[in-house]
Amino acid sequence: MYYTLEMKMFTLLSKFNFISLFATILVGLCMPTTFASEDIETKKIEYLLNSIEKSGATFERNGSTHKASEAKGHLAFKLQKATSMFLFFGPKKEIKASEFIEKIASKSSTTGEPYYIITAEGKKELGPWLTEKLKEYSN
Repeated sequence: MYYTLEMKMFTLLSKFNFISLFATILVGLCMPTTFASEDIETKKIEYLLNSIEKSGATFERNGSTHKASEAKGHLAFKLQKATSMFLFFGPKKEIKASEFIEKIASKSSTTGEPYYIITAEGKKELGPWLTEKLKEYSN
């Protein structure tokens, strides 16, 4: 009787291990896609930040002007803070480039006033400017 009970437990554990192994493999097959899409979004955001810095334009935030390199630093800081805050984006740590533009790079989180970029062509809201840059990256 003990032998039979032991065999039943072994069979049950074997089935459980098979199911665990199958679930692990299934999750593993899905993970590279997730990491790849997060990596693409990170590259897009880096492209946007570098586009600001390379523009040589002036950045206007809450009525004060700043160099393009300072604008990049400010937005990178805001991005880091936002991705570490559970309430801002929820439990995920990676965000899409479009979310970066909409929720971080378009306006002041303190005053709600839009950010501007001032180039040789004139003054423009930063959100639409970044959206154009994102389209350039996608093409």
